[in-house]
Amino acid sequence: MEDGIYYTTGEFSEITGVSKRTLQYYDKIGILPPEFKDISGYRYYSYIQFITLDFIQRFKNLKFSLKEINSIFTELNVTDIQKLLFKKEKEIQKEIDNLTKQKKVIQDFQLFTSNLNSINVSFDKIELRKFSERYALFVSKETSTFKMDEALKLYRFLIELEKGYNPWGWYFGIYHNYFDKTEKPIIIDFCRQVEKVDNNGHVKKIPAGLYATVSYKGIHKETLEHYEDLKSWISSNNYKIIGPPLIYFINIIFPNKKFTSIDCQIRQMQIPITK
Repeated sequence: MEDGIYYTTGEFSEITGVSKRTLQYYDKIGILPPEFKDISGYRYYSYIQFITLDFIQRFKNLKFSLKEINSIFTELNVTDIQKLLFKKEKEIQKEIDNLTKQKKVIQDFQLFTSNLNSINVSFDKIELRKFSERYALFVSKETSTFKMDEALKLYRFLIELEKGYNPWGWYFGIYHNYFDKTEKPIIIDFCRQVEKVDNNGHVKKIPAGLYATVSYKGIHKETLEHYEDLKSWISSNNYKIIGPPLIYFINIIFPNKKFTSIDCQIRQMQIPITK
């Protein structure tokens, strides 16, 4: 054994930052046994094993199991390794997609809970917003009137339908012929956002474009008032309504007692418009 080429377990641990207990475990399962052991039982690692350990750490960070890493070392050919890497890439992409959705939910929550210390400032302000194309998992109800028990039935049905999808964000409704006094039947689409259209007829596309929006607190009476306000704003700014309104339901329970039950019923209405 030449000086400077081999390292004791303690030396190897100190240089790499990997604990002696972990190195002993790697030895036990056969993923990184020492280069040799002397007659006294002391373990010695070679400088080449720094590279091996670096490989193990890199693949652990990519969420490969020690069993998978060991199989790469001992069993798999190049084709098998490529298949394993492709499988791991798909798993990571799926995790990225899920985290992206979670980030979107957080951003939505931030939007509707901004300025809580002066909550009235954040609401009742009409804004022009541009939305990208969206997709919505939905259930529909045609009715001459719309009561709370019907809304709850739609809600339960949509929750059941969600099991086959990966929805995210707030629930919302699309209200056809609900606000305008016509003889046409009222159609309510109860929705939640998903990634894309499917082939089962349960997902619809919501067009990209400009929307006149307003966030407010309240339920039925306040919704009617804000719809009329939006219509007036749209007309006075020389826009035209090109589709039914969307209403997002943001039901939040605040720990601060100064907020009433009505304060917790937060809505955002969005009406698609064009010049």
